[in-house]
Amino acid sequence: MDVPTELKSINDTLKSLRSTASDWEIFHNHYAAFRKLAVDEIMSPNARLAGLIAKIENDDLCVRYLDRRIRISFAFERNPKKGILRVDDMSEVGTFEEQRPLRIGAISFDYTGATTFDGGSMGRKMTLSEPADALGIALNLVDLVFDHNR
Repeated sequence: MDVPTELKSINDTLKSLRSTASDWEIFHNHYAAFRKLAVDEIMSPNARLAGLIAKIENDDLCVRYLDRRIRISFAFERNPKKGILRVDDMSEVGTFEEQRPLRIGAISFDYTGATTFDGGSMGRKMTLSEPADALGIALNLVDLVFDHNR
């Protein structure tokens, strides 16, 4: 990261930071809706996959399936404005000294909550705030972790 040689005025900096806070809130609200929908859908009595457990811990969506512990967390990128779902394999954390989460990947989403995931036969991008999409996104991210060899 390059440090600017010329600093902005305090007023310009405050304006920029206020705008960032407002944008962050919009994106985080999409993430929070996704997180809740994913947990509700995964933990529903009508769930289609036995043994899949999802819960919210702090600000993260945590999913456990078979021998994997998966964390889906939120990040915000100011320029260009986008929200990011980061996917980490937490399975080995705590089993060995200094073992850190393994970042598997990330997908981004826009102001509307539309992701970079293609809805396939639906012919549209998947959206964080649609219950079926939230479940599909969460399951695809869990599946992604199993494609990665540790």
